[in-house]
Amino acid sequence: MSLGRRSLANLLGAVLPVAVQVPVVGLLARWLDAESFSLVLLGWALLALAALLDAGTTRALVRQSSLPQADPRLLPTALSFTACSGLLGAMLLWLAAPVAVAALAVDPRASDDAVQGLRLAALALPLLLPTLVLQAHWDAREDFAESNLQRVVAGCLLPLGTLLGAGWGGSVSSAMAGMLASRALALALALQRRSLWRLASPRAARLGCLRRLLAEGGWVTVSALASALMNTLDRYLLGWVRGAAGVAAYAAPSDAANKLLTLPVAVTRGLFPALARRPEGSEAEAWRRQAWRWVALVSLPPALLAGLAAGPLLALWLGERWAAPATPVLQCLMLGFVCGAFAQLPFTEVQARGRADASARLHLLELGPFLLLAWALCQQLGALGAAWAWTLRNAADLLLHLALAARLRRQEGGA
Repeated sequence: MSLGRRSLANLLGAVLPVAVQVPVVGLLARWLDAESFSLVLLGWALLALAALLDAGTTRALVRQSSLPQADPRLLPTALSFTACSGLLGAMLLWLAAPVAVAALAVDPRASDDAVQGLRLAALALPLLLPTLVLQAHWDAREDFAESNLQRVVAGCLLPLGTLLGAGWGGSVSSAMAGMLASRALALALALQRRSLWRLASPRAARLGCLRRLLAEGGWVTVSALASALMNTLDRYLLGWVRGAAGVAAYAAPSDAANKLLTLPVAVTRGLFPALARRPEGSEAEAWRRQAWRWVALVSLPPALLAGLAAGPLLALWLGERWAAPATPVLQCLMLGFVCGAFAQLPFTEVQARGRADASARLHLLELGPFLLLAWALCQQLGALGAAWAWTLRNAADLLLHLALAARLRRQEGGA
């Protein structure tokens, strides 16, 4: 399958959930007060961050399961491990919920509801992680139709379940209860597809398979964790500096910018196995040129539209009260989105060359300066400061990975 066809299939899997989530966020902004709205979006960000508890096994599963005569026990091993790690993460987040709510300076009258909401979000972890493993299983078999069908179903159920919960109870806890129900339904549907549950028995899990998955996934996890922290901690830093209500003007535009990054990722999901096969120099260059064109095609038009029409779009999406404070934030974030979109290309090339360790070290190098910069800019500029910190970090990541990929090509003879 050509990169174009792979990208189109993956784009559908990425765009349809976003198309559902965008109007849902607009409705939530109107139905909930500013603090509750911010806490719901923080709960979503918490799930995105906690997905890293798979320790890189999902990414490793894709490569190892695509090899000839792959071990069929890899899938049940990955499912069992992610279910256990999800349970551990849920326990820790359950205990930490009161501390997190206190740190966000939530109104004392709403603190009990906020704690209950965060705890319900924590319970979704052991349901989310196995769902991601099942999607990776179909990626490994290059059945992009099935993998993207499951991504669409799971991605649409999350915002719709949250919306139904918010409409039912009008609180953070009711919204998170709806989200939890959507996670359970998504996992059940994924297991029953083509009777996949028959291959998912925990009794088939093997320690040897787990060692192989973790050995490959370790550096992937380090890189993903550092990157995810830099994509989510900015709003928490802003909350600590300005209070939970101060996050609202940044959280929705930031969530939109991060969701848009699924567009270039859809391209690189098809690029990764092509480069991992280590094609000859001219063929590899052809794949890279295609990927740059496709990333530009899917990233530049939405960035230009959102940047030039930020005010009207935000008024239509979130309502008039958020349009003015969030407009410069969204415009800044769109610049950062473009940098982050193109950074996916050299990042994918580095990982396809088996140098996930190099990318991980770069991301760790970026983490400290980013957090210091975000803290300082949030204090000085509020939501706009958080946006500038995120944008500058993405620009630095693009430049660093371009240099790293070029150096690796020179070392390996230009392939």
